[in-house]
Amino acid sequence: MGGRVVWCAPVASGVLLAATGTLALAVPVPSDHVISEVLPNVVLALILPLLGALVLSQLPRHPLGRLWTLTGVAGAMTLAVHTYARLGIEVRPGLVPFAIGAAWVSSWLWVLGFTPLLTLGVLLFPDGRLPSRRWSPLLVVAALAVVLPVLGQAFAPGPMEGLPVDNPFGSPALDGPAATARSIGFLCFTLGAVGGAAALASRWRHGGPEERQQLALPALAAGLLGTTFLVPTVDPLTPWLDALIVLEVTLLLLSFCVAVLRDRITGAEVVLRRSLTYGLLTGALAVAYGAVVAVLSALVDDRGAGLVAAVAVALLALPLRDRLQRVVDQSLYGERDDPFRALDRLGRRLDGADDPDGGVLMGLAESVATVLRLPSVRVVICRDEGEEIAAEVGDAPAAWARFALRHGGVEVGALLVAPRSGQSALDPRDLRMLGAFQRQAGAAVAAVQLSSELQLSRQRLVAAREEERRRLRRDLHDGLGPTLAGIGLGLEVARASQDPAQVERLLLDLTNEAAAAVLDIRRLVEDLRPPALDEFGLVGALRRHAERLSVGGGTDVVVHASSSMAGLPAAVEVAAYRIAMEALTNAVRHGRPGHCDVRLHVDDALHIEVTDDGHGLPDRPRDGVGVAAMRERAAELGGSCTVRRRVGGGTCVLAKLPVQR
Repeated sequence: MGGRVVWCAPVASGVLLAATGTLALAVPVPSDHVISEVLPNVVLALILPLLGALVLSQLPRHPLGRLWTLTGVAGAMTLAVHTYARLGIEVRPGLVPFAIGAAWVSSWLWVLGFTPLLTLGVLLFPDGRLPSRRWSPLLVVAALAVVLPVLGQAFAPGPMEGLPVDNPFGSPALDGPAATARSIGFLCFTLGAVGGAAALASRWRHGGPEERQQLALPALAAGLLGTTFLVPTVDPLTPWLDALIVLEVTLLLLSFCVAVLRDRITGAEVVLRRSLTYGLLTGALAVAYGAVVAVLSALVDDRGAGLVAAVAVALLALPLRDRLQRVVDQSLYGERDDPFRALDRLGRRLDGADDPDGGVLMGLAESVATVLRLPSVRVVICRDEGEEIAAEVGDAPAAWARFALRHGGVEVGALLVAPRSGQSALDPRDLRMLGAFQRQAGAAVAAVQLSSELQLSRQRLVAAREEERRRLRRDLHDGLGPTLAGIGLGLEVARASQDPAQVERLLLDLTNEAAAAVLDIRRLVEDLRPPALDEFGLVGALRRHAERLSVGGGTDVVVHASSSMAGLPAAVEVAAYRIAMEALTNAVRHGRPGHCDVRLHVDDALHIEVTDDGHGLPDRPRDGVGVAAMRERAAELGGSCTVRRRVGGGTCVLAKLPVQR
């Protein structure tokens, strides 16, 4: 079903009830039956098709929507045909056509409007599916609970229920089978109702917090209805208790609909919240009033029992109203009014995530969606190449509400949420709750980014190490190895030769080859670590390089060291040397300065400052290979490197390399 078709059922039910009301003008109804029998059936016939149509308009294939629609129409039709039969049999005998047939239909049709609600309706609540496959036999029991009573009522001999006329299709031969069918049907109905309640208990026991919140409101309404049946019956209160039961059944059905459509009904949130809250409050207070009056009337013959009950109810009203309001709000909107509990849930979810990357952010998205009952939540991370979707819950909507996630003043990602169905935007309470989530989420995203960058750095480190090993192996195998092998063969030839002149030539060639091998080894060693660092130290190596630039480039380069550089880690020395060399080379090549200073000092880190008075950076600077290499070398050690314009002209390169002595 879909579209306007689903609303045909409530229209048909309304037409049938209108026809019933018209016929009832000519059919007398005992006053004591109006509230106890007629009113409940009218209410069910009105409400069930409306709720079924509402569910089917949002979830076209939901089994409960179809069930409520069919049972509501069956109940309305039962009232109509039974009233028509009474008109033709009791009021105007022989003047109304097909009265006997209408009486026969009403004798079994009422089963279709009542039995499926308490068997299939409870078993399939709230998602229209069984809790698990092991509950499948209850479907057969629920079907027998409908079919057998229908057959037993349709073909039982004797007077039809409530009418002074015999069943036209009954036969004495069918008396035994019909009675058996009714008995087995009643047993199946009992088993189906008890099994449905057990299925709900199983959903509550094995379900998560979200499913329990979905069942909380119906459980509260069902508990209130059950409490009403426990109130002792006192004659003055009997009509009021009957009316109260009708009200509580209405609230129970409404709570069932809310549980099924909890993410799709927020357009009428004010009406819904107040209806549920004050309906439940009215029922609870009425039960309390009736219980107090019944108890006092049984204990003492006191006319002041009503006054005492009224005072007790008045004292109970306000705290009960607040409690019911919290239950209703939590069922509809989650824990947005309890930020401490929501943040505690988020913290426990993040703490229990196994995967430090996807698990943390997926837990974040699921927590936000669960706590605020939002249909869609997405977490994105800011990467160098752009934004990346890290976690997503629900289907992507047409529009998102975006909340930037920051850590340390830097935007590290964003939290995207979709308003609930029926809402064009989030309300202020949602925004306050999301504001609290933003701070926690920013730290979580930053941690995931750091973990990802650490893993990437490890991968790069392993790759660089293996590449370096491959290069060394290639140089040793293809260069130095053959050279040494040739020297060895040459020595063997020289030893075997008897010609002194030939031996002298061979030894001269071998000497040249050995010198070339020494140069290869020196080149390999220099690639591993600049030899100037081992020979002169960091400051001495930089000063020698500064002297060469000053002589060959026409730039006055001076190196200042405010403290001893001895004892620096080897990695820090190499990075500082490479960064300073690259900064000086860029300054001389591109800035053409007259003077350049290199300053070094150590505290908890090695600070390198290279300044010049050259042309400076262009208006739109671009990081070249050299600048990128300086930043990468600093980042590898957990430091930083920045290049900026110098006040008064020129360029300033600042690098900070952490030192662990």
